[in-house]
Order: sequence, then C-alpha cells, then structure tokens
Amino acid sequence: MQTVSMGSETEVDPALVADGVLLLERLTEALASPDTAFWLWFRDVAGHRLVLSGGELFRYGASAARRRVRVALGENPALEHLTEDVIGIARPGARSVRVIEDAVSTGPGIHDVRIRNNRVNGVTIRGAYVYRVA
Repeated sequence: MQTVSMGSETEVDPALVADGVLLLERLTEALASPDTAFWLWFRDVAGHRLVLSGGELFRYGASAARRRVRVALGENPALEHLTEDVIGIARPGARSVRVIEDAVSTGPGIHDVRIRNNRVNGVTIRGAYVYRVA
C-alpha cells in the first residue's frame, strides 16, 4: 500500500495556496493551463509539492512544460513563496494524478477542494488541496 499525504495535522501554507492560484492564472493567460493542479505532501521529500499535469501545459511534453512554468515564475515577482523546487510536472496518468482524478472532479477554473483521510484505489490520501481536476 502506498501513502501520499500532507501530514496528519499540517495544511498547505496559505501563502503557497495564493501563489499557486496566481501561477495557474498566469499559465492560463499564456495558454498553458494544466488540466490537473493540486498540492500534496510527499513523505519522501518531507514537503509539499504543487503537482501540475496535462492540458495545454503538457502539449509539447514535460521539458516544455517546465520551461513554461519557469517563464511564468520569472515574469511574476509576486510569486515569492513559489519556486521551481516545489513544483512537480507529472505526466498525465501518473499515479498521484490518477488518485486525485479518481477522488474528485472539478471541471475548469480554479477551485478550493480539500481531501483528508481518504482511501482511493488502495492509496491513502491524508490530505490534498485541489485547484483543478478537469
């Protein structure tokens, strides 16, 4: 059994959540919007990661997606809490993406969905903050 969580009592820092919203808005304006975007605690790195996957962001593959994110970060000094090392570009169909997609569907736009202490397809999600699963 695999466990992905945000920690038992921890939440994503509100500053990171706000920066994530701003990044998604900038990517959407640049016609590079991901289909799936969520924060998740990864135990192996002992930290939160913003996972972005699919959609226009992934049109030309993972390397191009990273470049697009890098450009969006560089053009927005207001994104002071969000750095490349906390952003994960996941291929559509990656296990963490599939688990979140199986748990919730939001459609387009930016949403505020929290998942806590749920089990989806054999994976325990202690917590996740979901912006979008389209």
